Amino acid sequence: MYALLNTYTVLNMAQQLALSRLPGVTDVTDARVGKAVRNLVLTEDFYLIQKLQKYARNAVDGFTDENLAVFVANKRITDYKAALTQRNVLSTDSPGTYGWILHQDSKNVERIGRLPSFEELFAAQSIPDVAASFESLESA
Repeated sequence: MYALLNTYTVLNMAQQLALSRLPGVTDVTDARVGKAVRNLVLTEDFYLIQKLQKYARNAVDGFTDENLAVFVANKRITDYKAALTQRNVLSTDSPGTYGWILHQDSKNVERIGRLPSFEELFAAQSIPDVAASFESLESA
């Protein structure tokens, strides 16, 4: 759900930026807007990234350095678990490796409690602005 909301946020920001760059175009369903949005997203336009970074900064702004370190550690552990699922880990090292992963997971949860995903944090920051933008489109 959060990934879908965040994808819509990126689309909405790209549409607003495209509308501001295309003189005389006011409808997001215009083909020129679609082409401009595609270019903005695919080229990772500086101004689009800058707008989105505002939400990313605000999403992690309230966390301490220790909390951010736990988030990074959790991301690394999650990536490591995903890598293990993609290969044969039935060797003699497997029980020790998996035990280490479980230990690191428990340390992360102990430090910070429930670990919200970055997708969740980003969505919490962007939803008010996206909703306001959507309401302004409906009233127009």
